[in-house]
Amino acid sequence: MGRPVNTSSAPVLNAIGLACPEHLHSQETLIDAFTTAQSLSSRDARRLRAVFTRAGIERRRGCLPLHGDPENTSLLDVLTRPATTGERMSLFAREAPRLLRSACQDLLSRLDDPSVLEDVRDLRVASCTGFLAPGLDRVLVEELGLRSDVHRTLVGFQGCQAGLVGLRDAAMACRVEPGHRSLVACLELSSLHVQAGADEDPLVGNALFGDGAALALVSGAEVTDSDGPHLTAARSDLHAAEADAMTWTVGDAGFALHLDSRLAGLLAAGLRRLTEEPSWQAVLSDRDAWAVHPGGPAILGAVREALDLSDEALAASRAVLAEHGNMSSPTIFFVLERLLRDPNWQRGVALAFGPGLSTEAIALERA
Repeated sequence: MGRPVNTSSAPVLNAIGLACPEHLHSQETLIDAFTTAQSLSSRDARRLRAVFTRAGIERRRGCLPLHGDPENTSLLDVLTRPATTGERMSLFAREAPRLLRSACQDLLSRLDDPSVLEDVRDLRVASCTGFLAPGLDRVLVEELGLRSDVHRTLVGFQGCQAGLVGLRDAAMACRVEPGHRSLVACLELSSLHVQAGADEDPLVGNALFGDGAALALVSGAEVTDSDGPHLTAARSDLHAAEADAMTWTVGDAGFALHLDSRLAGLLAAGLRRLTEEPSWQAVLSDRDAWAVHPGGPAILGAVREALDLSDEALAASRAVLAEHGNMSSPTIFFVLERLLRDPNWQRGVALAFGPGLSTEAIALERA
């Protein structure tokens, strides 16, 4: 799928199902709670407030309540104890299936005929915030009534780009078998990895990330029965020389994030290289809709500058960031879902970024 293909033969993105946990935390509430719980000095409290305020987030949802009781673990318990990785994975095993089932119900409610799921031949499940076996693939098979012989693949530790990695591979599978359908699932409980301290990396991670889940149904050209956009091209770009610019490391107290201060500039440079790719010059210069992963204000600013976009072009991305925070892999589907509700565009591009340092791009076109 490197080069654009004929729209009539391209797979279609039929529907997207979304879910967020029940606990809603405003950014201002989190600022006060994290400051008090960690007994931060005045200097560190000011740093925390500055980082949280610059994040462009108004509220986020999490799988844990902010405050708990002796019977229930809270977000502040995980932060200040701090919880071990084993404890965090136990919480993931409890909360992830529950959230994924909610996303399944949302997807089913959006399908005119849920029986089309009987045609799903392959399933891709992405997560970088938890592990369990049997895994989330089994939850999806049971909840959606998928075939027992469905091909199941885990997309692990790909970070924020994993949603587009799964969508890209689902589209490729449907091009090989135009009579098949594919399902992509993303679920992240990033809040389980809050980290104590006032250093830059934990501050940024605590300020940005929220929890969420998303499902996307893709159909081959022979079974397409919706007016969803066709997935006409995909491109991956690995900036191998910058492997340490974004890392996600398993430690004894959860998973630890590192974002290089040069990250936005490095991603912008990668996008400029993409604009020089002959087969993608026309794609990127002829788009009237943009679904950009809202990794944070700096990343959105770098994308806008590198691709010479208007502020309006990134309105959906900024809205998702403000309302949900960065949910890692499901986030791009929250942006795409907003675009699917808007009939006033013809050609779009989805962009996301991940460890490596890497960029994923997918072109979408309405027939």
